[in-house]
Amino acid sequence: MACRAGACHYEGWQAIRTYANGAELSEIRGGGSRLHASAYNEAAREQFLFRMDGQAIYRLASKLLPDFTKELLEAAGARMADFRLVIPHQGSAMTMRLLGRKLGIAEEQLLYITPNHGNTIAASIPMGLHEVMTQGRLRRGDRILLLGTSAGLTLGGMIIDY
Repeated sequence: MACRAGACHYEGWQAIRTYANGAELSEIRGGGSRLHASAYNEAAREQFLFRMDGQAIYRLASKLLPDFTKELLEAAGARMADFRLVIPHQGSAMTMRLLGRKLGIAEEQLLYITPNHGNTIAASIPMGLHEVMTQGRLRRGDRILLLGTSAGLTLGGMIIDY
C-alpha cells in the first residue's frame, strides 16, 4: 500500500479458488433446507455436528497449493525469493513443513507462530501480521506473501508491497 498526502493506494496481486471436490471434507450436513433443524433428534444427531477429515484436507491442499502459488507468483512476475516474509494460514506444524518444502520458502522467510500460539486457524494471518509489525520484522518497501486455506477447499493468496 502506498500512501501519499493521506491517500492510500493498494499495490498487490491476489487470487482465490475453491475446489468443490473438497466440500465434503469439512461440513455440517444438518441445517438449511436439505435437512431442516426441525428434523433434529438423537437418531439424526451426527448430521448436525461439525465433521472434518483433516488428513484428507491436508492431502488435497498439498496437491493443489503448489500450482496455485505458482500461478499467483507468475501473474505478479514474482519469485519466492522476492519476499521478505511469507505469512500462511497455520493449521499445523505438518502444514508448515509442507509449505516450506513444496513451495521453496526459506526458513527465514516463513513466519511460524503456532509454537507460541497453537492452532489459530483463520486468525493466524492477522496474528502473524501483528507479530511482524510489533517485532519490527516488516519495513516499508518489503514484499510479503499471505497464503490461506479454508474448508471447501478454498485457497487464497495475496502479494503485498508494504
